[in-house]
Amino acid sequence: MPFIVLGILILLAGFAVRAIPAVSRFSRTGIMIGVGFILLGFLTSAFVTIEAGQIGVKKLFGKVQRDVLPSGLHVVNPLYEIERMDVRTQNYTMSGVQDEGKQVGDDAIRVL
Repeated sequence: MPFIVLGILILLAGFAVRAIPAVSRFSRTGIMIGVGFILLGFLTSAFVTIEAGQIGVKKLFGKVQRDVLPSGLHVVNPLYEIERMDVRTQNYTMSGVQDEGKQVGDDAIRVL
């Protein structure tokens, strides 16, 4: 996203210097560089890697999309915000005191 913002700023500056005769010859170069940064920004934000043991939840303007991304490399809409969530099995200890209550032994449970 920073490349896109930087590209837009350079693009606007390229159009703005057209009106100044002393530097108007640089306007075309500025516009080309601005477009290049915008394209670079879209390309870098279109590829998402989801690590093993995680899934990716896609959000578009705050609205959660129905489909999720499994682990691996994905090509997504650059406007999506990808929230990575852990789906590995984890231990959860219900109490800090061993052998508390009627149960004897480990009080931990395994959950997703």
